[in-house]
Amino acid sequence: MGIIDGTLLPTGDRADHRDDHSGKRRRSGPNVQVMSDLDGQLLAVSMPTKGSTPDRRACTITGCEDTLAEYDILGDKAYRGTSVIATIQKPYRGDFSPGHIDHNHQHSARRAAVERCIAHLKHRKMTSTRYRGPYKEFPAVIRIITTLEFYRLGW
Repeated sequence: MGIIDGTLLPTGDRADHRDDHSGKRRRSGPNVQVMSDLDGQLLAVSMPTKGSTPDRRACTITGCEDTLAEYDILGDKAYRGTSVIATIQKPYRGDFSPGHIDHNHQHSARRAAVERCIAHLKHRKMTSTRYRGPYKEFPAVIRIITTLEFYRLGW
């Protein structure tokens, strides 16, 4: 079983990449999908997409959705409509049953592992602060940082 979540890697406001601005996060940079296991160990990082791309669409564009169909993957409500196991949505004009509240609480507790994984990935200075290098080289930098994280984990 694994967990997936999307995150924005800040690059700053660049004149040639204005479409990378995420209105939700109010920053510019590409969106990457991070997959981890239940212990918070990194499994995969997708190729970057535009920062304004929602997680579900980024999952489809990068090809993660085909991989996710083979496994049991937990995700947040952004992945509803895919094979990812998401939280239960509150019924229209209704209330949650106690079982649904408990399910969502356990689901959120398990998803904390991917947030820790993202924190470890962003621990590198290039991904935690604004990337200042050539933008066309940023996907290669993401692959290098992912490889360094795998090396740190002993994979």
